[in-house]
Amino acid sequence: MGAGPGVLLFGNHPLPYGGVPGHVESLAGFLADRGWTVHVLSMAGERRTPEHTRGYTIHRPSRGERFGHLTRLVAQHPGFVAQLSRRFSRFAGGSPRKFLGCLGLAATCWDITRRDRLGLVSAYHLYAAGLAGAWATELLGIPLVTTVFGEIYADPEFYRRQLSETRYVVERSRLLLSCSHHCSRSLELLGLSAPVRTVHYGVDTSEFSPGVDGDPMRRRHGLGQEDRVVLFVGRMVREMGLHVLLAALPRLLEDPAIKVMIVGGSGDLRGEAEASAALHPSRVFVLPDVSQADLALYYAAATIAVSPSVNERACLGLAVAEAMAAARPVIVSNIGGGPELVEHDANGLLIPPSDPGALADAVLSLAADDRRCRRLAERGVEVARQGFDQGTTNRRMEELFREVHG
Repeated sequence: MGAGPGVLLFGNHPLPYGGVPGHVESLAGFLADRGWTVHVLSMAGERRTPEHTRGYTIHRPSRGERFGHLTRLVAQHPGFVAQLSRRFSRFAGGSPRKFLGCLGLAATCWDITRRDRLGLVSAYHLYAAGLAGAWATELLGIPLVTTVFGEIYADPEFYRRQLSETRYVVERSRLLLSCSHHCSRSLELLGLSAPVRTVHYGVDTSEFSPGVDGDPMRRRHGLGQEDRVVLFVGRMVREMGLHVLLAALPRLLEDPAIKVMIVGGSGDLRGEAEASAALHPSRVFVLPDVSQADLALYYAAATIAVSPSVNERACLGLAVAEAMAAARPVIVSNIGGGPELVEHDANGLLIPPSDPGALADAVLSLAADDRRCRRLAERGVEVARQGFDQGTTNRRMEELFREVHG
């Protein structure tokens, strides 16, 4: 197969945690290896000059740079900018700073794409990447791919207020994608009808695998083979259900063999988690922002992984797929995209959301039943490898990009 065309991936590049940044990094490297010209436009991370890595270029423009791009766009295409201002006059008049911010992002997208002669923009999230990408690709006359996540579930009123802008993105997109069937249906909340294809995001099943030795990580934290380690991986926020796990701690810690590890990006519940760790030294461990290299070791050190998400915004949960690939039985809230990964008592357990008692019951039940743990874990590995492998995701994304580009 010949070399691919150029593509701009408009989504955040990796921070310590996050399914979208991890996907963008993996896909960018994969496409570059396949001969594509790949640029990434990321608004996360330290602002710096374009960074060249693994065969692709990452742009993290400062506010001043975005303003410079906007100035250039206005100078070269004043009529188009005036047209956007008229067409989206309610947005421009009601939220002028947000409008200009989106316009600055569109100008940056336009500048990178035209300068490097890229033939496709893939935007992650409807707003602001989707809207800015839609404006830029309309001016450039190239296709737009927009990926919908749980943003509408998270704030439906915002998207109802921005309905005309959201409809424009949907209509402008040559292809709409989502990482779960659950989130692909979110447009229905706005009364929008458009086909959305699902491409489940995968994980590196060679990095997260049953063969990783977790004993060194256990020894690092003073844990023995007899300890039953319950692992939470995710941002330390309510949305991820960390407060549910913290509420379940009194029941869990009645079993002296239970130890709890909380691993993930810092959030507003970090202080509460650290207070629990101080109250239960050697039983509860809070480990913010661990390295990617260590993350696989924490799964390997775990007995059970929990993901007690509490709302519909949870599209899928890559931490669940990572745990399954690492042959760890999982306990997942029966909400959002969780049931797309987990079949109850076949490859994991599903529990009601926001129910500390149900979480504690499920953990204690599994912790006391090694045979059941092994059965769930073995089937989980099969599911992760067959349906949630990173290589499969990347190959499917390339197929779709080629299809759209024509």
